Amino acid sequence: SGSSSLVWAGFGAGPRFYNAGTASFATDFSFSSCNVTNVSTWTLVAGTQSFASCTLGQSAGSFSLGGARVTGSGTTAEFTGGLLAGNGEFGLPFVNKGATVSPGASPGVLQFPSFTMASGVLDVELGRGIPGTNSDLIRVTGAAAVGGTLRLNGSM
Repeated sequence: SGSSSLVWAGFGAGPRFYNAGTASFATDFSFSSCNVTNVSTWTLVAGTQSFASCTLGQSAGSFSLGGARVTGSGTTAEFTGGLLAGNGEFGLPFVNKGATVSPGASPGVLQFPSFTMASGVLDVELGRGIPGTNSDLIRVTGAAAVGGTLRLNGSM
């Protein structure tokens, strides 16, 4: 019963959280006033991961949501490589400049407050029936701009 929470706070200019291994989160975790970079495996299994006044970037590796939530204020996520995949709410403005975005776990839903795909690959599964249940779904509650490559998998 109960929940635990960890906080990573950068005090001053330039504190960094650099993941080059495996970062797996199954509880609430907060980042504040820091630079967060992923180049390997970042997995959110449960809980909420919060980013306040941070930079969040990925140039390689994978960032996976397993039904968890990413929230924050004053933070934009910019991915230049690797993979963003899974199910859940990615509650940060998202800018893709070279990563692959793949909603679901065959199939599923990724939700964003804003979504800019300057380049990279949007990899979706199509099926008959309800989006998010039989087909992948990207839900954007604000502005969306889509470029790059669309890869469709499945059958109608």
